[in-house]
Amino acid sequence: MTASEPEIPNPVAGVAEGREAASMSVHGAAIWAMAGQYLSFAIQFITSVIISRFFLTPAEVGLFSIALSAALVASVLQDFGLTRYIAGLARIDEDSLARCSSVALVFSLIITGIIAGAAWPMAHAYHQPALMPMLLIIAGSYLFLPLSVVPLALMGRTMSFHGHFAVNVGGAVAQAVVGLGLAAAGYSSFALAWATLASGVSRGIIAQIIRPALPWPLRLDGIRPIVGTGSRLTTLYASGALGTRTPDMIVGKLLSLMAVGLYSRAVGLSDQFRMLISGAIGSVFYPAFARIRDRGEPLGPAYQRVVAGYTAVIWPGMAGLALAATPLVRLLYGPHWMGVAPLLTIISLTELFLVSLPLHTDLPILMGKINKLLALNVWDTLMSVGFLALGCHWGVTGAAA
Repeated sequence: MTASEPEIPNPVAGVAEGREAASMSVHGAAIWAMAGQYLSFAIQFITSVIISRFFLTPAEVGLFSIALSAALVASVLQDFGLTRYIAGLARIDEDSLARCSSVALVFSLIITGIIAGAAWPMAHAYHQPALMPMLLIIAGSYLFLPLSVVPLALMGRTMSFHGHFAVNVGGAVAQAVVGLGLAAAGYSSFALAWATLASGVSRGIIAQIIRPALPWPLRLDGIRPIVGTGSRLTTLYASGALGTRTPDMIVGKLLSLMAVGLYSRAVGLSDQFRMLISGAIGSVFYPAFARIRDRGEPLGPAYQRVVAGYTAVIWPGMAGLALAATPLVRLLYGPHWMGVAPLLTIISLTELFLVSLPLHTDLPILMGKINKLLALNVWDTLMSVGFLALGCHWGVTGAAA
């Protein structure tokens, strides 16, 4: 760290004393995280295939993708660094817990307000009146966010990933049931919006049952360290969100609903496959590396093993997905979705580069290098958005490229 770069307030740097004992080993936590990820993936994947093949057209999926992308840009505030802050505390008492829960509630209200406020302008900008009620439904899901954020952070802090399993799978089941039911009943794109709300409600209820941490009464005294850490982390995540969560909006504005539907499905399938083969284990790494740091041990050897593992599973997996894109899309979604195949090939090959440096944001945060990371992230975002807009001049294939 340079002399001019202030360090994020870190309550644990070099301190392991006082931290709760982990409820399970890293190996056990990884198994639970992977089980939850894989089962949730299976539920969501099967649901998306059925809905796309039998109920919704690419244009209908594209309309929802635009609404969800707009909501996800605002949702960068949803965690407000609480997961990282709670994981980093040497010890946590009832006062700290109440403050973190209160911060979660305040920022969920802010997110809900931002999304609801953007509903009419988005509908006007895209000349799609249905975007307004759809965004209002999605905004409602964030009202239940405080019920799950802090409990999940507390479970992650003690490596209690069986709780994460229950929350993630429960949310996926609720989303699938509501989405399939309403899509079959003819609710079109709104089926996906109501399914998003159902997932948020169920996740919050399940999390509170497993690890109660209600966000009231409000406790706003002494929250300066939380806000200080969260504001810097949120600035970092916001810069990244503009690059990862606006593509559907850009494609939808510069091209068409049909194009954004195909593009969204290709990106979603690639992301789902990557998460299937590697994503679950990622949630275990931050608390695991935090414990290595607290013990004063070097992070390098553990990180090299992570890189080796990611390379071994993701490179052949994504290369195989790229080669099998055409028959896979025909099998899963049917002939009216075949425009997804060439996009999926391009995007899958991109994943080979994106995963070559796993934990590229987590470890700099852990080491207090957030200012340098933020500067690099801003450049990355500007280049990503700029190239995407330029690629749209050559259609949806150009956007993917």
